[in-house]
Amino acid sequence: MIKLLIPLLVISNFSFASDYLLKSDETCYGHKKVPVSTPSGTCVGMVVDKDAGLKKPRKIIEVSKDNFIITDMVNWNKGNGIVWKLETGDGEPKLTKLFTGLNLPHGLRIGPDGLIYVGETNQIFRFNYKNPKETYEVVIDEIPSEGKHPISEFIFTKDNRLILNIGAPSDQCLKDNGKAIYPCKQADNEAVLREYSVSESGEFTLMGNLAYGLRNSMGIVELENGNIIQFNNGMDFKEEDGPMEEVNLITPGAHYGWPFCYERGKLNKKFKRTFFNRRVPKINCGDYTNPIGLLPAHSAPLDALLYKGEMFEELNGKVLVSLHGYRKNGQRIIAMDIDDNKSSNDLFEEIVYGWTAVSGVRPKGAPVGLTIGSQGEVYFVDDKNKTIMVIAKGAKASDVVVDTVDVSQVDLKLEDFKEIQKNIINKHCIQCHGNFSGDSDKVAKELVESGLVKAGKPELSEFFLRLTGESSSMAMPPGNNEVVTKEDKTLIKNWIESLGQ
Repeated sequence: MIKLLIPLLVISNFSFASDYLLKSDETCYGHKKVPVSTPSGTCVGMVVDKDAGLKKPRKIIEVSKDNFIITDMVNWNKGNGIVWKLETGDGEPKLTKLFTGLNLPHGLRIGPDGLIYVGETNQIFRFNYKNPKETYEVVIDEIPSEGKHPISEFIFTKDNRLILNIGAPSDQCLKDNGKAIYPCKQADNEAVLREYSVSESGEFTLMGNLAYGLRNSMGIVELENGNIIQFNNGMDFKEEDGPMEEVNLITPGAHYGWPFCYERGKLNKKFKRTFFNRRVPKINCGDYTNPIGLLPAHSAPLDALLYKGEMFEELNGKVLVSLHGYRKNGQRIIAMDIDDNKSSNDLFEEIVYGWTAVSGVRPKGAPVGLTIGSQGEVYFVDDKNKTIMVIAKGAKASDVVVDTVDVSQVDLKLEDFKEIQKNIINKHCIQCHGNFSGDSDKVAKELVESGLVKAGKPELSEFFLRLTGESSSMAMPPGNNEVVTKEDKTLIKNWIESLGQ
């Protein structure tokens, strides 16, 4: 039997309506201060909390002071997405639905014409936020929308182009049996950056593919000199420390390696020519373009923003990056001083960190979209916790006084869990989630301590909800949820319920 320690909170001037422990007498930029770590003189404030109505918000832009537009996927099922208008000027946030029934809306930009542009899986549309319904217009359609990475992210450049992410339709271009597909036709027109010209009259013309071999370009940013930097989400190897995420300087026509090569010249073992893998030729990773920087493995960069603002002079010219990953290297917002003349841009500074889950204090962070406010403050979205927060100047959050006492004992029912591990986790999960391999007691404990399993409450347990497809997060296994049988789901449900007995 394993005893799990649950924090007992010293109660004084706290708000308990949130998943965060918010002190009513501590504010940041006019909002309740959030108990996460920041550099000295910097704080995080809660702008929109989980009970305001957001479901799975992804990106945010400020259209004028205290007025914002937000894309909200709601969940990973197409046809449910929302575009919101957010007003914060009167203290309490006010959310208004502008569009509903959208296909996984994510990408969000203000165009050169001042209109709002939204990326769905299959198209990009624009509108005037003052009269949205009357000005709705699709400007780019027929975007590939199936597969593992259907999200549309894009940027406008200073020379009147739109650059669009077309994510890879699979993780590594493999057959169902795990063997390599060669040649990988998926890499011809997907796992690319597309390029469109934008005319003065607002018409879009496809110019072709700008770059190839980019698995999923969720962070794209234009530097002051006009160079394009792409933050690449790496392949899902089960190793905890690999592969690393990439920072790529985009060169027209270059191929960056997916699915054959990754990092700086490393060959994907699935594409290594062997006696049993004779259809694959010998691949020379020197034929592909190396990244100019690397970020920690599985950190999952989901947005990038060149900071230009008054509030943080020390950040001007640096690139802010949201790290969404749920493993140890995620849950952060970082700043990078990128020199595109160097071949190694691996250093960064943490802007928001210390964002691991602490029961009764805060959930694990999951930052996505970033935007700069009118005073230089930085707003960001957390999709898993359904919140909008702001980074601003101010005293950092004070330490929360937490006394740990043993208030609960959880019998992990390891004999039952071993069957779940053998029939479900080992077959369908550890290929991507290597931290769920190993001793049963270690894995079961991690599921409970991480919050993926809520003892006695399968209806609140993400481990169960993702495998049944009922979570607002992506169903697991992605793209093939049917492999988990009804009997498997019942087994998991019964195990979680038994933990509360």
